[in-house]
Parts: sequence; structure tokens; C-alpha cells
Amino acid sequence: MRSPAFKDYFDPVLTNDDPSSYWWPYSSSDVEKITDEQLLRFMDEKAFTLYHPVGSARMGPSPATSVVDLGCRVHGVKGLRIMDASIFPEQVSGHPTAPVAAMAAKLSAMIIAENAAGARVGGNL
Repeated sequence: MRSPAFKDYFDPVLTNDDPSSYWWPYSSSDVEKITDEQLLRFMDEKAFTLYHPVGSARMGPSPATSVVDLGCRVHGVKGLRIMDASIFPEQVSGHPTAPVAAMAAKLSAMIIAENAAGARVGGNL
């Protein structure tokens, strides 16, 4: 971070060896003296995922390997569907908003078609 190659891109900050400082560890007077314990504590306090977790209610045809079926119905629970990123079997490469919106539109069309065909949508609620 303090290499000559970065000087054009980073503004200088005052040296501060306090791990609770906003700019720490960048502001550290000697990064070689930062302990593993300090770095682990820093990561526990500051780190977060940039990805939207998916797969906690995985979609699939089998209750043995998934939570919802291909119609987003929760296996073994009548009248309950899930439609959010949790049903994705794997992480998508981009932001999940567009795939969620597309899947929600598809699911709504499926529910409308089922209702038009005489299926009782939400009949067990």
C-alpha cells in the first residue's frame, strides 16, 4: 500500500498504530509488527461478504437434495413457496437482483397458469 506504485492513487494518512483507528492497518507505522491476532480481530470486526448468500433453500426435484421443487413449492409443506436468491443451487456470477426478478416473473406466470387451469392456489392456507 505504501509502495511508490500506489503513491499516485492513495492519499497519505497520519501514522496511527491503534487497531481501532479508521485507517488501520494502512496507517500502521510498521506493518511487519502487526500480529496475526490483531489481523484476525480486524477481519472479525470489519470483514463482510460482497456476495449475496444463496442456496440455503436450494431448488431441485428431490427432497433429498433440495428444499423447494421446480415450482418453488417447499417439499412436504402444502401451500408454501419460496422465491428469492436462497433457492439458487449455486452462486450467480453477477448481482442476483435480475435473476430473482426473472424467476419471480416466471413463477407468477406459473401460478396464474395453474389457477387458470383450475388448480387450487393456496387452498390449504
